[in-house]
Amino acid sequence: KKRMTSAHPRPRRIKKQISDHFGTEDFNGKYKFKRTLGKGSYGYVCEVRLVSNAKKKAAVKKVERVFENRTEAKRMLRELRILRTLKDCKEIVGLMDILPPKDLKGFDALTSA
Repeated sequence: KKRMTSAHPRPRRIKKQISDHFGTEDFNGKYKFKRTLGKGSYGYVCEVRLVSNAKKKAAVKKVERVFENRTEAKRMLRELRILRTLKDCKEIVGLMDILPPKDLKGFDALTSA
């Protein structure tokens, strides 16, 4: 069979690696990127080590476009509130830190450890 070609071929999508979502600026000098752990419905997760104590590991979650719409913003705030409330529960991953962005007026992603 002869393959039909379109007069306007679709541009190729460049698949972004999950590690591309984490730059050193995301960690405010507190953490060092070790490896990618995965992607969930709300964001990307990676393993980091604390700069102050290289033996201590943590997971960092980055949620992009967190303020794109009201529903997404509410979900993120709800998750942070629940994690803070359950901080003493041994079966729940604890929230250690919320990393502020460099540009407080123009940011669209939230990073938490």
